[in-house]
Amino acid sequence: PSAELPRPRFPALDGIRGVAILSVLIYHLLPRPDVTSWPLRTVQLAGRLGWVGVDVFFVLSGFLITGILLDARDTPQRWRTFLARRALRIFPLYYGAVALLGLLLPHPQAWLGWLLAYGANVRMGLWPLFRGSESIPSAAWHFWSLAVEEQFYLLWPFVVWSVAPQRLARLCLGLAALALVVRLGLRASVGSHGAYLLLPARMDALVIGGLLAVALRTPDWWAAWQRVRGRAGGAAAAVVMLLIARVLLSPAPSADLSVDIGMQTLGYPALAIAAAAWIAYAVDRPDAGWGWLARGPLPWTGGYAYGLYVWHAILATLALPLLARRGWLGPSPDVRPWWGMAGHLVAGVALSVGAAVVSYHALEAPFLRLKRLAATGVRRGADAERIVPTGESAGRQSPGLHAFASDGVNAPVGRPPRGGASP
Repeated sequence: PSAELPRPRFPALDGIRGVAILSVLIYHLLPRPDVTSWPLRTVQLAGRLGWVGVDVFFVLSGFLITGILLDARDTPQRWRTFLARRALRIFPLYYGAVALLGLLLPHPQAWLGWLLAYGANVRMGLWPLFRGSESIPSAAWHFWSLAVEEQFYLLWPFVVWSVAPQRLARLCLGLAALALVVRLGLRASVGSHGAYLLLPARMDALVIGGLLAVALRTPDWWAAWQRVRGRAGGAAAAVVMLLIARVLLSPAPSADLSVDIGMQTLGYPALAIAAAAWIAYAVDRPDAGWGWLARGPLPWTGGYAYGLYVWHAILATLALPLLARRGWLGPSPDVRPWWGMAGHLVAGVALSVGAAVVSYHALEAPFLRLKRLAATGVRRGADAERIVPTGESAGRQSPGLHAFASDGVNAPVGRPPRGGASP
């Protein structure tokens, strides 16, 4: 029987997830008409930074999933329990959305297999190898990050359960360095998008989160991290801001920041370190100045992050254009930019929230009830969630983002859990 041990609650982690998913929604849902007004350009430029939310999800996912695996090292039936709980949390919504796309979009035989196998990132990242064949439809492009996380979740248990925690920490550092080498190789061979989309090139954010999980369970390491996290996080954030400024002030300010050479060399690891410092503060000092993260709408939003991530781009691609043609979103952003941009963004967020809430209660919650059957042999301390896309809450769980996967076993069935966190 499992020992039902209490876990500390970190509501601020749900708040971090809320900030991350809102930034992703703004990035994908905010129209970008050609404007000259500096306030509008400022809004657009801020929206263009929303892709960093996925990187935050990756770090949080690595942190939470590594914690689950470390806590489950010596428990019986750890593989069965881990895989069953991940499948019950993640698969119903993901495959439900994939099935819907297969019914609504043309030529599913050309791309459906990639989505079913969690291979969207491979098909998109290695696109030069597939010239002449139909690509992943734009309504499913965002599934690339879910594929990265799922691939990581399938491989990472072998690593964590095969080495001692001290060796795992060194391995995390080595893998983070290797990710940079892989990115440079992919940029030279298949292009910058391969360096952005493929797991070997993006594993630095995930393993830096894993390193933080190891440090949290090693008192001397955690004490050392506490002494340097402020300086490390601040320096990393400064590097990221300098890289962003360099791109925004360049002659082609419309360039994609996420695949800029500076971002893919120094920026990705700096983002991961800054996110790790943010997560560490939320865990170590949950009541110190984190009220805006731990209470109010942000933890609630973070609780539905998985559904929000899955549905927002589907709705933006299939529903919003139809509503715009009917004039239900207000004036066109090209005609009246302020009103048009606001109408599209508000409608997209509202539809995404509605879809996430409905799908959680109608589709996800019935499967989450079954997770109690998979809990045998694993103490509650091992239950956390994945995020980046979802993650499980510390204490009660949250339906979180799969980057962007919450493990709702500790929450009352029938309503979304709150508090703690791991897309």
